[in-house]
Amino acid sequence: MLLPDLTRTKSLKRRVLFWTTIALAIGIAFSARPVYGLFKKRRAASLAQQGQLLIAQKKGDEALAKLQSALQMNPDDLQANYGMAQLLTLSRRAEAFHFWQIVFSKGGGDAADRLEATKLAIFLKQLDFAEVFLNQILKDKPLQPETLRLAAIYCDLKNESVSAIHFARAYLETNPEAAEIRFLLVRHLLHTQKTDDEKEAKGLLWKSLRDGGKDVPAAIQLLATAPDLSAPELRELINALEKIPANDATRLLKIDLETRLLPEAKDQLISRAVAEAKSSPEKLLNVCRWLSQKREFGTVEKILPLNKALESKDLFTVYVDALAALGRWNDLENVFNQKSLPLEPVLAELYRARIDGELKKDARSKLHWEQALSLAGQNPDALANIGGYAERIGAWNQATKAYEALVKDPAQTRAAYQGLVRIAEKTGDTAQLRNLMKSLLVLYPKDPAPQNDLAYLNLLLKSDIETARRTAENLVREHPQTLAYRTTLALALLRNNKAAEAKKTYEGVSFNWSEALPGWQAVYTSVLGASGDAEQARKLARSIDRSRLKPEEREIIQSWLN
Repeated sequence: MLLPDLTRTKSLKRRVLFWTTIALAIGIAFSARPVYGLFKKRRAASLAQQGQLLIAQKKGDEALAKLQSALQMNPDDLQANYGMAQLLTLSRRAEAFHFWQIVFSKGGGDAADRLEATKLAIFLKQLDFAEVFLNQILKDKPLQPETLRLAAIYCDLKNESVSAIHFARAYLETNPEAAEIRFLLVRHLLHTQKTDDEKEAKGLLWKSLRDGGKDVPAAIQLLATAPDLSAPELRELINALEKIPANDATRLLKIDLETRLLPEAKDQLISRAVAEAKSSPEKLLNVCRWLSQKREFGTVEKILPLNKALESKDLFTVYVDALAALGRWNDLENVFNQKSLPLEPVLAELYRARIDGELKKDARSKLHWEQALSLAGQNPDALANIGGYAERIGAWNQATKAYEALVKDPAQTRAAYQGLVRIAEKTGDTAQLRNLMKSLLVLYPKDPAPQNDLAYLNLLLKSDIETARRTAENLVREHPQTLAYRTTLALALLRNNKAAEAKKTYEGVSFNWSEALPGWQAVYTSVLGASGDAEQARKLARSIDRSRLKPEEREIIQSWLN
């Protein structure tokens, strides 16, 4: 056929048009996805901006709604996450940390934001977050005074005295009138039990006292504990006490100071306190506790008869503790044979266990311990009381049982492990201590403290040295200010016979070794000796409190004690 078939051509055109329309529809559908996604991102950014403006206007509820909507549209929006972190920080909510972590991981925020995040973490006692944020701002040079203040408070909460003293001193150089940090420094200086530190602490306290103001009562309380106050200093404290509002505590403290000033008038002064105690049960309790602190247990027994003691739990506890201090175990056995006692059954069983133990009635004592644990059940407060009491009197097996039961409570797991760690340290069982650290690390894999402790204990036991070294290197890289981590790395290098490198571990940061923990002093002694400084090694080794060393720590300094 020479001419075209028109019907066939129309059919072909219809097919082409149909498939073109389908293709166009598909193209529009696929192109709409990125277009819609882009719209959502722009809308999220707009909502985030509105939310931040509302935060500035202190319209928290409205800001929260805008920011939540922004995050629903785009969870990765930096400004929305930043606004949520700000808002939750202002509300002092722990949920803020999640958003701060997102912001910082995306390169957002600045040093001021990290300071705010750190303040919140410290306020909420979320020390893992505080450590992460603090380590970032500690890298900023020069260090800001607020950074030093937060670092001192963080180290205080972690009970890291060496670092707390370091940061507190640095902060007080910039702000010598800061009472909060001054008292923090005083507490840690007194804790070191070093003569120079005690002298510095007393100087700070006398300054607080003589400057006047709201810190005077606290300064008096701490100064009154100093053992070597002169007569003029005692008179100054007595005069200062007379100028502040009086209560039972201040009146008894004044009698304490007067007794130290006039030892020959001690009996007369105590009689005056006892006479005042008769006016009310509360005063009687306060005086009995004060007498117990002075170890005047015989006087407690005289002024607190059993029938009076049975009137309240607090009076009864003071009475029982006084008889125990006097060794009156048979009398106490008779007291606890009574059916009605002002004590919870768990506490009564604890006392009976102790009494029978002292009377060498071991089988009965064991039964009372078991009964106390049975009565405690899963009650965390009761288990903590049993563990703490058993630990104080050296009943290690019973304390261990209580803490092992307490571990099962998620809210008390860490505290229970700390109890088990103390027992292992007091009994000198380094291998058991390592096992506990392994368990802690399973529970808290991102916590640097058990990471470091496990590495350190492995190195003491000469086990898994390379893994311990890598752990220590990572921790020092992330936390260069922490002496504990540098000590572990130094010990790892010593185990690899790299004494010169071990000594370099301590470069770049200054430490007052007289304030360091005995174990850290032992490692540093070994480093000094191995790197050729035998004289300094011997000098430091002789100053270490060896009673506080683990057997393996004593071993590494033994050659420098000769």
